[in-house]
Amino acid sequence: MLEDLEKVSHGDIARALGFQIQETALHLFFRDDGEYTFERVPVHYDDAYVTPVNTEFLLMEGARRVDEWPAIRKVVQGGNAVFTLAGDVDEERRASLGPTELEVLAAVDGERTVSALVRTSGLGLFETCRTLADLAGQGFIERTLAGSTPLKDPISGDALPSESQAAVAPAGGPAPLARAAAPGWSADGSRRFLWMGMGAVLVALSLAIWLGLGGPAVP
Repeated sequence: MLEDLEKVSHGDIARALGFQIQETALHLFFRDDGEYTFERVPVHYDDAYVTPVNTEFLLMEGARRVDEWPAIRKVVQGGNAVFTLAGDVDEERRASLGPTELEVLAAVDGERTVSALVRTSGLGLFETCRTLADLAGQGFIERTLAGSTPLKDPISGDALPSESQAAVAPAGGPAPLARAAAPGWSADGSRRFLWMGMGAVLVALSLAIWLGLGGPAVP
């Protein structure tokens, strides 16, 4: 109906649904435990708006987010934290930033909380916080008010992740874009087992979709 009224476009709806599906699936990687049931049933969806998410992408992106989050969380702290511009930013340095970084930088005004920035950016919890941590690490912004409230995912409404996960962030200066697993995580057999289990679940779901649609398997 909104599309017929020309309030939104077909592409707007497709992108929003794709984003929601992706963020919902990636949210599962931050769960410490859970019960899962696999049922082989046909999966019906409107292929005019929904494009199945690549399973390999979900596995790699989920692992990356779990690895990077402790360092990001250490910089961002909590939902009520506030950042402000760190003095004047010359145009030469600003030109080195990408579109997403420029968008978040423009929204930082010394008054909006991190939670407010997450809601208004449309980037999701992880990407907004990652960008804030990156900008802080480059000296574009600085935190003026410490955060203590949970950082909540705008789609699920859950606090993501738990305080215990954030506690394993490496000591020392901020490293928001560290690619290596945070100390203590790589040696944690239970978490590696959880990731492997999540991978198996996602692969099984992808297979179920292919079988349900009756089409050829996609590499």
